[in-house]
Amino acid sequence: MKYKYLTPTPAKLTIAFIVITIIISILFIFYYNHRKELVETNYFRELSILTDSKLKRIESARKEIIGAANTISENLELLPRIKMYFKNRWDISNNVYVEQFLGLYLKYYYYKDVVLVDSSMNVMYSAGNFTKSVGAPTKGFIKTAAENKKP
Repeated sequence: MKYKYLTPTPAKLTIAFIVITIIISILFIFYYNHRKELVETNYFRELSILTDSKLKRIESARKEIIGAANTISENLELLPRIKMYFKNRWDISNNVYVEQFLGLYLKYYYYKDVVLVDSSMNVMYSAGNFTKSVGAPTKGFIKTAAENKKP
């Protein structure tokens, strides 16, 4: 049996192969970096759109809550009734009016609870299932709102 030996590859062919491989590698690196920048740009654009959307929703919810609070605080019939609610707990017709009015906020605004507190921060009425006392951060918010005369 005769053995065939591999003939050596010419140097020019080896150099051409190496040059082509380097060119393809460089092109691949440029392509990869370009695609990476496009993907990052798209992700950042999507994240900024999501962020803007979330901020608008939070701002809208905040405005709705402030609007509801202003509606209560500027209701000329409700404010005297709430004061009477605190003074005379036995006035059934007044208490029913106040409780029904505040209950509407649970029904139509999808609030979890509407709570009335006295000046000592004791819970006097809860339209939902609020049974705990008012926490320190909430007391601070209520105090600031009372000082600024804003809901």
